[in-house]
Amino acid sequence: MKTRLLVKSFGRRARRRGFTLMEMIVTALVSVLLGAGIWTLMRSGYDAQYTVLNENLVNTTTRQAVDTFADNIRGAQAMTACDSTGMTYTDSGGQSVRYWLSNGNLLKTINSQPSGGTVVVANVSALAFVYWTWSGSAWTSSTAPSTPSTVSAMDFSLTMSYNGANRKISGSVKIRQK
Repeated sequence: MKTRLLVKSFGRRARRRGFTLMEMIVTALVSVLLGAGIWTLMRSGYDAQYTVLNENLVNTTTRQAVDTFADNIRGAQAMTACDSTGMTYTDSGGQSVRYWLSNGNLLKTINSQPSGGTVVVANVSALAFVYWTWSGSAWTSSTAPSTPSTVSAMDFSLTMSYNGANRKISGSVKIRQK
């Protein structure tokens, strides 16, 4: 009888020390739910950072392109060709400078070199010009003036897209020599 009690008490003690299957399943389920929540939180943080970095890149690149473009146009002596998506002017050194949009790139040539143009900025989805002419008493605007040499100022906008981020920045330039 003593042996029998010893076996029974040993069996009860062994059961009291361990975890039941139900406790293990509940613990595993809680761990999985916590892991999934932490993963989702981290992933959304990375996605938000990626979005902000792309927006900052597009904003900076567009602003830099608009500023450079405006600085170059200010030195124009005379406009020689103007339309709503491109322009050509003669600078103070007598060089012919052309800007135009082609296949998502803003291109530039100086004296028609290089023939295909140099990429000023890529990922451009839209480029628009409005040209202003002073008649002596009033300003008139046009997207394609009939006499480009009379253009005294211009408004332009550049829209860029990169990895889902879009930015449109506009600028205005009064030609110094006019």
